[in-house]
Amino acid sequence: MMVRVIPDTLGAGHFAPPAHGRVVQSIRAALAIGFAILAYGYLSLPDVRPLRSANPSSTAFMNLRDEEARRKGQQPRHVQRWAAYNHISPELKRAVLSTYGLVRLTTRADEYLGLALGLL
Repeated sequence: MMVRVIPDTLGAGHFAPPAHGRVVQSIRAALAIGFAILAYGYLSLPDVRPLRSANPSSTAFMNLRDEEARRKGQQPRHVQRWAAYNHISPELKRAVLSTYGLVRLTTRADEYLGLALGLL
């Protein structure tokens, strides 16, 4: 590796890596940061494997409604009936899936807009 000596104000000089070395270091740092972000994202996801064999006793939305009822001085009550996927109306399935698609589309559009603005 070739090393340049850059004189400083005192005249003693210090060593600096060549320009291409800084580019390589920047790429390595960006890859390391990207890997760290992906690893954090993966490790922070909840474990959904138990949902394969058992239904949850409550959901975050149900807990939210329970808390609202308690604040109003009412007793929260649960009326819950599980249904097989093929027993759910096609209209409801389409509504849920289209809402999910809109959320993903909006999120992706925001990402692309942010990326485009970042490139300017």
